[in-house]
Amino acid sequence: MIELMTEVILVSSPGPLLGSLNLNQNQNLLWSASGSARRRRYIEEAELFNIEVLLAVDYSVLLFHGRDNIQKYLLTLMNIVNEIYQDHSLGANINVVLVRIIMLSPTKSQELISVGNPQKSLENVCGWSYLQQREQSHAEQHDHTIYLTRQEFGPSGMQDSIHFNVMKINRIYRNLLLGMEHDGEANNCADDVPLGSIMSPRVQATFHRYHWSRCSWRELHQYLHLYDCLRDDPFNHDWPSQPQLPGFQYSMDQQCRFDFGPGYSLCTAYTTLDPCKQLWCSDYNNPFFCKTKKGPPLDGTKCGPGKHCFKGFCMKLTPDLLRQDGGWGMWSSYGSCSRTCGGGVRFRTRRCDNPAPANGGRTCFGNSYEFQLCSHEECPPLTDFRSVLLCCTMFYCSTVFY
Repeated sequence: MIELMTEVILVSSPGPLLGSLNLNQNQNLLWSASGSARRRRYIEEAELFNIEVLLAVDYSVLLFHGRDNIQKYLLTLMNIVNEIYQDHSLGANINVVLVRIIMLSPTKSQELISVGNPQKSLENVCGWSYLQQREQSHAEQHDHTIYLTRQEFGPSGMQDSIHFNVMKINRIYRNLLLGMEHDGEANNCADDVPLGSIMSPRVQATFHRYHWSRCSWRELHQYLHLYDCLRDDPFNHDWPSQPQLPGFQYSMDQQCRFDFGPGYSLCTAYTTLDPCKQLWCSDYNNPFFCKTKKGPPLDGTKCGPGKHCFKGFCMKLTPDLLRQDGGWGMWSSYGSCSRTCGGGVRFRTRRCDNPAPANGGRTCFGNSYEFQLCSHEECPPLTDFRSVLLCCTMFYCSTVFY
């Protein structure tokens, strides 16, 4: 059965957060996060990688979700993607950071999507993404572009229904691969496929049991240290804060509408022992015909009195299960100056432990090191320093000894 109400993701790389909102439909609708020029981190113990994403959304998606609801939908979507990249099975500290959202006008949306020609559509999106990159200063450039559309640009077999279930998320994180291959096709991890690995060539993962395979771990870490562009500190953003679990703001009825379109709601014709395993929906005009995309409801979706879905189970939530974003602790005192005269530096540090990020929460943004210049007075004649300072940045100092 071909679903007409679909959203499709096209992605491109140039060459999970919000600024001001501009509702200009002549060209596009733009949110842009502002910030000063970014600094890069080269210290081993702070190896944090940020995939800065431009999210392009065409008019068909805006029309479906509505102007009042689209921002919340997009932020929820990207937060889920970020949580997947922070899963412990990947073994890396990666943030998917949404730095810019562009809502395209109806005219531009039709120009980019070539109906029935997926290759041409992808080329159009890549070309458009390249122009967006050229028009931005270095401080505002992104690492990756994701394009969302509900237009049918290819055969139904090429499209996944794009709502909040795992099919949608698979398409996004598979296109932020960072060198990872499909399990069992280009590597020897076929045994992970039936277990629901994220890089399965078929969509078999579910949120309560997805994992990155050992091959994904190996393929990522083989090249991750080479991706200097991901060491940029992300923009200072002021996206609206999101709930600890995405299902807190979307009911099962709403998720059914995202899945199958207007008129759909939770199927109540049949009793299910655990409503959090799979989301079953039915049309208002045919309530006894229930169907599913095989994905569970979002974590946090209300499933009973005082209970919510979590990892595929309907249960009472406790604070230790909820996502917690990290916060900076107090700065330490400055250390001693590197020189007693002639100009030196001293450092202080802070840790992301107030609180520490937990359960998929974001790590702290900003610098963990600061420095001050010190000992400005001139040195007495014939002063002999055995250690000469060669290089000092905000994040490290290196010295050489004669």
